[in-house]
Amino acid sequence: MSAIDFVVRTPVGAIERGSVGGANEDFLIDARGGQDISLNLARSELRGYDRAADDLLITLTDGRVIVLEGYFADDGGGSRLFLSSAGELNQVSFVEAEGGALFAQYGPTETWGKWSPTDDLIFVEEPRVALDGVPYDPEGEEVSMLGAGLLGAAGGLGLGGVGAAGLGAAALVGLGGGGDGGGGSTDPIVPTVDDPDADSDIGGGDDPSITITGTGETGSDVVVTIGDESVETVVDEDGTWEAVFEGDDFPADGVYPDVPVVVTSPDGTVTELDGPSFEVDTTPPALDVSEGTVSVGDFFNGDNHEDGVELSGTAEAGSTLTVTIGEHVETITVGEGGTWSFTFDATVLPAGEYTQDIVITAEDSFGNVTTISEVIQIDTVNEISLTNGPLTGDDLINLTEYSAGVTLVGSSQAGSTIVVTIEGQSQTVTAGDDGSWSVTFDSSMLASGTYSTTAEIVSTDLSGNVVTMTHGFNVDTEASVTVNTADITGDGIVNASEHNGTVTLTGTGEAGATIEVEIDYNTWTTTVQSDGTWSVDIGAGFLPAGTTTANAYVTSTDLAGNISSVSGAINIDTQIDVAVGTGLVEGDGVINAVEGSDGFVLTGFGEAGASVAVSVGGTVLNTVIDASGSWSVNVPAANVPTGETVLNVTAVATDAAGNSATATGTIDVDTYVRNFEFTSTPGGADAVVNAEEASQGLTLTGTTEPGGTVQVTLAGVTVPAMVDANGNWTATFAAGQLPSGEQTLTMTAVSTDLAGNTETISQPVTFDTDAGILTISPAPVEGDDVVNYVEASDGVTLTGTSTPFQAVDVTMNGVTHTVITDASGIWVAPFAAHEITPGTYTANITATITDSAGNTLTRTDSVEVDTEVQNFATSTRPIEGDNVINADEASDGFTLAGTTEPGGTVEVVFNGVTRTATVDNDGNWTVTFSSSEIPSGESVETAIVRTTDAVGNVDDTSVQFVVDTIVNELSVSDAPITADDVINAEEARNGFTLTGQVESGSTVVVTFGGVQHTATVANDGSWSVNIPPSSIPAGTSVETATVTATDLAGNTRSTTTSISIDTDVPQALDWVGDGRTSDGNATDTIRTELTDNEVYIGEVTGSGASTTVNELALSTSDGEPVQIGSELFLPLQTPVSDGSLLVLGSTDDAGNMSSSLLVTEDSSDTLTMTDALASAVSGFNVEAIDLNFAEDTNLTITEDQLAALSANTDTLVVRGGADDSVTITGAQSAGTHTEGGETFNVYTLGDTTLLIDDDITNINTGVV
Repeated sequence: MSAIDFVVRTPVGAIERGSVGGANEDFLIDARGGQDISLNLARSELRGYDRAADDLLITLTDGRVIVLEGYFADDGGGSRLFLSSAGELNQVSFVEAEGGALFAQYGPTETWGKWSPTDDLIFVEEPRVALDGVPYDPEGEEVSMLGAGLLGAAGGLGLGGVGAAGLGAAALVGLGGGGDGGGGSTDPIVPTVDDPDADSDIGGGDDPSITITGTGETGSDVVVTIGDESVETVVDEDGTWEAVFEGDDFPADGVYPDVPVVVTSPDGTVTELDGPSFEVDTTPPALDVSEGTVSVGDFFNGDNHEDGVELSGTAEAGSTLTVTIGEHVETITVGEGGTWSFTFDATVLPAGEYTQDIVITAEDSFGNVTTISEVIQIDTVNEISLTNGPLTGDDLINLTEYSAGVTLVGSSQAGSTIVVTIEGQSQTVTAGDDGSWSVTFDSSMLASGTYSTTAEIVSTDLSGNVVTMTHGFNVDTEASVTVNTADITGDGIVNASEHNGTVTLTGTGEAGATIEVEIDYNTWTTTVQSDGTWSVDIGAGFLPAGTTTANAYVTSTDLAGNISSVSGAINIDTQIDVAVGTGLVEGDGVINAVEGSDGFVLTGFGEAGASVAVSVGGTVLNTVIDASGSWSVNVPAANVPTGETVLNVTAVATDAAGNSATATGTIDVDTYVRNFEFTSTPGGADAVVNAEEASQGLTLTGTTEPGGTVQVTLAGVTVPAMVDANGNWTATFAAGQLPSGEQTLTMTAVSTDLAGNTETISQPVTFDTDAGILTISPAPVEGDDVVNYVEASDGVTLTGTSTPFQAVDVTMNGVTHTVITDASGIWVAPFAAHEITPGTYTANITATITDSAGNTLTRTDSVEVDTEVQNFATSTRPIEGDNVINADEASDGFTLAGTTEPGGTVEVVFNGVTRTATVDNDGNWTVTFSSSEIPSGESVETAIVRTTDAVGNVDDTSVQFVVDTIVNELSVSDAPITADDVINAEEARNGFTLTGQVESGSTVVVTFGGVQHTATVANDGSWSVNIPPSSIPAGTSVETATVTATDLAGNTRSTTTSISIDTDVPQALDWVGDGRTSDGNATDTIRTELTDNEVYIGEVTGSGASTTVNELALSTSDGEPVQIGSELFLPLQTPVSDGSLLVLGSTDDAGNMSSSLLVTEDSSDTLTMTDALASAVSGFNVEAIDLNFAEDTNLTITEDQLAALSANTDTLVVRGGADDSVTITGAQSAGTHTEGGETFNVYTLGDTTLLIDDDITNINTGVV
């Protein structure tokens, strides 16, 4: 058998090397004193670990057992175990489970050269354990005395048996699992479900979800099924799993007992578990209104409002229903029948006319909520009024008013039905949206004559409210009047002479009536004479002039107010007229040269039959107006002037009566075009249009009469000119409309003014557009029309042809040379190397010549220049998304990418490895390095990238990134969590804090009590987390807190720490008896039951806010209680007087305390617990009050006082006898309870409980 090499590093850094297990070698290594021990072993060569007392036993696959002596000893000083082979190092730590089984945990892998402090512990060699299947045979091998002793202790099982079964309570644990958990194939991790007995109600919400968690072997498949929904997950590396039902995976409503969980481990083992139970109800409760709101057609008028406003409907039975009306809120619980109702009196919904918004909310036991909004309509008000009274202004209806009908107008509630009754005649109308209404009684509905009557008006609004009113008025309908216009002025016509004097109008009417005459808005008033006649005089100017009719409107108002009207027409003729139509002469009121050459016709109109004398240009022409009222005269050409002028016209008309009228007008005369000429010279300064000028078209300018038009003709092409408001004109010929070559042409322009006069002008135009001969040689430049780096270095020559001795401007890529064409017509243009810009581009070539006329000719070409590598770059996307490769990312290698010129090649050098990249047709390249080529640990790495393009150009670049595959620090502070490092009940109620150190920037999650808690991590890497009371289990136990860190690179690392918990509170001590002073007036000794805990005795002193508890000194020499027989005696140094209250407390090693309140002999018969007393003794956790040693005592206590007595419990034990009594107002009897042979009557008081000695029979609760 090959020996196993090991290295031991002492706490002071000394290195000791050796081997065990070889020929004539023992198997013992001293592991005491805080040493680092490294074994040259791989994990695959270990069978398991055991613990025997303080020794660690390591069983190899060939059966040999290596013993680390004192590894678990209290004075071990924290020794550490490492396994190392092939240049790698792993630390081994252990977790001891129930039954003594050891679970190994392996820290992160460290490699040679990464950590200088551990380089001494790393073995580069492979281990030498025999793996040929031949078990180790200890026969014939010499072992140390310790080895022999262990073999003996194993009961003859051999050394292999020591690891398997010979160590008492120790258990052998396989190593196949690795990772954070101990164990492997021989002891697989049993999967569990957290809180399997939990029974939860799940209600609705915005995003309802159900989360079920548990533990299992890393990599196991977990399927959790709720109803028709299943969620699959995998056990994480930390041995936990979580299944979340949400979104589409969330189950339908229903009851799901013992949710099935199926776990399939990596070896195929299937475990079926019962998970928690759930009842899912995400459906909002039903809610409907059936009576009392607008939505169901209900309202409340004056009649039904008196009994209150009642709402009713249906909802889910058992749901809580809340109705909110403004600030008023009422709540009920819906009964089993699912119906509900509310009634609101006038203090909530007063009388009036309005609508009230209400909100009704139903919430079921699962917290699902349905809310509806409704409207209540209240209408208890109606009104009626007559707004046009007195009717007709005086409540007297005359004939006119009677004939037009009697109208009553008023207001009421909008939509109300209005019924108006007069003399047995009724009319019904509906009030409009503004509440207005009106009805009209025409003459057929009311009798004529003179009488008095009453109108009754009744309004019924939409809600059924009724109101009534009446209105009285009088009727009088008799009146008459006439007017005489036929005999006015004797012949019935008012002529001009009569029109200028006074005209008298007459008629008849009712004597005494008032007559009002109205003519053209002028009014005359008179009174009818006793003979029934009337007259008015109309002065000059009140009647209209001309040939017309004036209507006289006569109104008579009798003494009773009746009105009668009549009208008559007065005939009038006093007018003659004439007009002349100069604006229609020659159709436009303007006479041009052509129109003036043959004279023109002048027309007009006037009174038919009248004669007209027309004066034009000093000549008078006479005519007669025809029957249609038109006239015309012919004006000869001799009367038409030339040029631009105005011709005045006057027409005088005279009718048969001698009346006359005069009309005048003017006629515009325009007989020539003015100011027409050219103002531009074609071809510019040299008056020659060359090719460049012709290519831009030709623009000509000139002037003409404003408003005129111009057309210009050149080379057979006519174009219209643009003429502005000042007469300036512009005409443009496009390049395609101009002739080419060398020639001189005549250009003609014609202008026509607004009057239609025309004029023509012309001028010569010379053209020369031919530049000459020019070519660029078609032969490829440099043979292939591509100039590479070498070709560019000695310059480039361009050639072509042109007219002999012609100067040629040759330009390549912005550089120009002027060369002269030789006698044979060849030109040559050389470009030096420095004139060729490096890079990859197309160099444009142009050759240009210019002749004496300014004509230019240009030829173009191009040549490609390529002297560089293009598009060479690395990808801008960070490697692995953040330019950091963590351990997980390093496990499958990494890829670099970028671009280069298509057709190029790329090589990448990283960590000493050179690799050729793959380049696609577009120049995109990628290269991949495997995990073995990536260094572990933390480092900044650089990859060098080199590319060569198709023409041999070379370029380099680099990529820098970070490799970080470890969390370099994680620890838990070894400072005590509490003063004694044990969490007692009081400390558990406040929670506790864990602290430690971690790699800066990491996150830390602490799992404790089955709950994950996220720690706060400071910039320096110190972390802390508060564990709340809800995560601390009750009782006495040692719990494990698992601390998991994730650094900024995404690497994870875990460690554990043990937390000691003792929240079991000792039982309050019973008062067994007391000792009295010799005079019997005081107590000098307290006797109680035996206890191993610390005992406290104190006396309550003071009162009110000054109440306190003072410790009583004992008279023993050491100040401690004395055990006598089965009792504990507390002899008091100073006796306490009768009536004292004593606190007898018991405190265990963890600091948990409970106490009894003792009442000594007392002359008073009442113990009234006060808030101050309860507060004073609360720090001692009083859980019992003993009245046995005080006669006839009554204890009075409240719920708040009872709850304040102890932080441990809300239950109080009261002991006493038949002579004692207890007053607990409001308490409810809850049966009996027996404990330790004692029977107690149980009473509940709010959230508190009293156990009262059954010997106490006088209990006053105040409850009948």
